[in-house]
Amino acid sequence: MAASIKPIADVPKPPKSDALRANLLETTVDKVDIPADHQLLLTVVERYAGIRKGLINLLLEMNHPYRNWPLILGDLRHFVLNRSNMALFINHPQGPACIRLFGRMFLRAVSESQDDSGRHEALEGLSDFLKATADKLKPEQLPAFGSAFSDLFHTISDFPQERLLLLSQCHQPVKSTVLILLRKARTMGEDQPFPVEPDA
Repeated sequence: MAASIKPIADVPKPPKSDALRANLLETTVDKVDIPADHQLLLTVVERYAGIRKGLINLLLEMNHPYRNWPLILGDLRHFVLNRSNMALFINHPQGPACIRLFGRMFLRAVSESQDDSGRHEALEGLSDFLKATADKLKPEQLPAFGSAFSDLFHTISDFPQERLLLLSQCHQPVKSTVLILLRKARTMGEDQPFPVEPDA
């Protein structure tokens, strides 16, 4: 069941543009529904008030009916690339599900962005996130996270050609991330399952 949370008035940084500030005022709503699957992320950080407050604000922005991806993507990248934040999610028993959720947020931004500039920014964030997560994982954690990465890689491999072209222009190639994961998996022995595809 989705939870309805009133936007936190004192958390967001004021927009730099007066026009944007006026636009946000016009699109204010009384409450925003946070989907049930996103509640898992809040559960992971429930004992960390500062991180939880920032995550709530991010989820409110993301699930706002008039969400603005150019604004949201910067906040999302900042949150998921923070090493302390990601350590909490990766080392939690529900870590794989959290990684899948964060990856899907970037994929949603790719899908909903109105132009190639926005899609490219979302793909940059996704590729940076995947690389940072792969770097952070210990070899013994890979079997648990394999299905999450495989799910995201399969979605990427199904991109239309023009979207794959945008992805190829990102600073962190997805293939490099796959190779990092495979190298770590090999240190655990050939009998350790890790379902990713090098050509994803």
